[in-house]
Formats: sequence, structure tokens, C-alpha cells
Amino acid sequence: MQRYPVSRERQKELTLPLLQQKITAIFAVTPTQSGGFLTAPFGALKELRVGFEGKNLLVETVTQAGASPEDQARTIKAYNQFLELATGFTAKERAKKAQAAAKKGASA
Repeated sequence: MQRYPVSRERQKELTLPLLQQKITAIFAVTPTQSGGFLTAPFGALKELRVGFEGKNLLVETVTQAGASPEDQARTIKAYNQFLELATGFTAKERAKKAQAAAKKGASA
């Protein structure tokens, strides 16, 4: 399960109904809800599970074996668009935050 910090502007949008709208807008599928998570298949992802805890977006993915390179590229692009829409951070900003958190964790 990956944890992504969410920008202050987007923290008020950490609700299942608003996350469901974002998933539907980006992936063009309607996710199912169970146990505080939204689940949907898309492209090279057999399963995309999205939820939240505090100020963090929780995401778990299960990939499909044998997906075509075109399908994989389309899936990665949509996944990054969803993360940017949900967290308020670009891929580059998310990478910097992950590196900073790793350094902080290593020095502790």
C-alpha cells in the first residue's frame, strides 16, 4: 500500500464520494466501495484500491500479467493524472516528497 501526502488545498476533498468522482473522471469506470476503499479495474491494472487515512491518500495496485506496452503506457499516464488530481502534487513533487521522507526516516 502506497501513502501519498495530500496538499492542503486537496485535503478537504479526501472523501470517498469525491475520490469516486475523480476515479470516474480519469479512468472512465465506476468503482465499487467496500471497507473504506474504492476498487476499480483499469487497463493494465487488475485492481486499483484507493482510500485515505488522515492527510494521506492510500493506493494499492495489482497489475495484470501480459498487458500490452500500449496498455501499460496508457495506464501509467492515467494513474499519474489521477494522483495529481487527488493529491495536488505532480509526479516530480511526489518524488521529491518521497525522497525527503526516506532521508528523514533513515536519519531517525
